[in-house]
Amino acid sequence: MQLHFHWGENDTIGSEDLLDNHSFAMELHVVMYKSFYRSSREALDHSDGLAVLAFFIEVSPTDNPAFDDFTRSLEKVTSPHTTTSFDKLQSLRQLIGEDLTQYYTYNGSLTTPPCSEVVVWIDFKEPITLG
Repeated sequence: MQLHFHWGENDTIGSEDLLDNHSFAMELHVVMYKSFYRSSREALDHSDGLAVLAFFIEVSPTDNPAFDDFTRSLEKVTSPHTTTSFDKLQSLRQLIGEDLTQYYTYNGSLTTPPCSEVVVWIDFKEPITLG
């Protein structure tokens, strides 16, 4: 359905979830709705309507080339609700972590209004590194 990032004012906070009481610089959310439902709107009416893949992002001294287009675009995002476009689309597989076998899952809600409790959260243990 969509993906988005959460980040804070510095490199030590920003993720919405914590792992072992540790906050990460950023968190990537990949939001999907169950294909059984005809639309994301309809999925919001069902307790199993959405799944969110959550990937922690930590700062690294090495650049991550998969995120080059994102990092170049950040200077254009100067205030809330700012939008920008990408020159080319990355595949989701290029952006996410290598190890998808270790994760935590729980039932919860959207983190933004309407905060519907319709989300199966899948938080991946291995963080994405970003320089």
